[in-house]
Order: sequence, then C-alpha cells, then structure tokens
Amino acid sequence: MPLKNFLTLLLCVAVICLLTFLMAKSHEPKNYNEYMSELNQIKNTITKELLLNCKIEARNCDFDPDKLNIDELAKYLREAECTSALNHPEPHGSIYFTETKTENYFKIRIEFCSTWEEKIGVVYYIDLYKNNKRVAHEIFASPELSSWCKENFPAVFITKWGKKCFTRIKF
Repeated sequence: MPLKNFLTLLLCVAVICLLTFLMAKSHEPKNYNEYMSELNQIKNTITKELLLNCKIEARNCDFDPDKLNIDELAKYLREAECTSALNHPEPHGSIYFTETKTENYFKIRIEFCSTWEEKIGVVYYIDLYKNNKRVAHEIFASPELSSWCKENFPAVFITKWGKKCFTRIKF
C-alpha cells in the first residue's frame, strides 16, 4: 500500500511539473530564439560608438564618458559571460545605455549590486524591446568588468556601514 501511495504522489508531482513547464513555455514569445540571437548579436558588437550614441542615464554614480575609457568598458561588456549567479540583486548604482531610435530598441543596464546573500558585484543586463515591450533579456558578468567599475566608481563600492565591498560572483 505505501508503494502505491508513493507512485500516485510521484505521478501527481510529475503532472504538476509538466503543466508548470508548459504554462511557462506558452508565455515565451514565438520568436524567442530569434530575439535571443539578436540580443547576443548586440552584446558581441558593443563598441564605444554604440554606447555613446545611446541615451545615457546614471543613478547613484558619477558617469562622465569624457573622463572614462569607454573603449575599455565596451571590450569588457563584449567579453562578459552569461551568468545567473546573483539572485535578487539590489542595485547600489546603475548606468543605463538606451538605444531609442524606434519602438524596437535595446537597453544595456550596468548595475553595482548586492544580493540577499550579501555578495557584492557588477552585472549587466541587455534588454531587447519590440513594439515597446521587452521580449528578451540576459544577465552578464566578468571579473574584468567588476575591476573596471571598482576602479572608476570606488564610492559605489562602499557599504552603508563605511566598509569596502568585494566581488564574489561565480564565473
């Protein structure tokens, strides 16, 4: 009798998992793979010119493109790897690069953040929009990008208690 109950429970769990997967899959845009390919194409072609032709916003940091090596930043953004190491990031400062020429555009968000686990680091997102609706996004990080940001924005890496933060992102 216990085996029958166990198998019934296992079957119920499998059905629930399958239904959850199918519901999540139905919310993906039909062209999701194409959108992700386009997003990766943007990532792989980030240049100084591309960044400087975007609308630039900075929050809680002083971003002055005339005083920074934007070529180096573009290189680190191109070379960063996809990651999901930071769960529930809380940004302490951000830089946004938004290409806004049409209703089909992208946004690059660099965030200096911490997580519930108190891990501190730098991540960036690329969000892709079609008809003003986000259709794809991905998160990237690298030790080089974190180092560049710490060198250029040291004040962002001081905690509210006055202690320096350190990067603990898995690559």
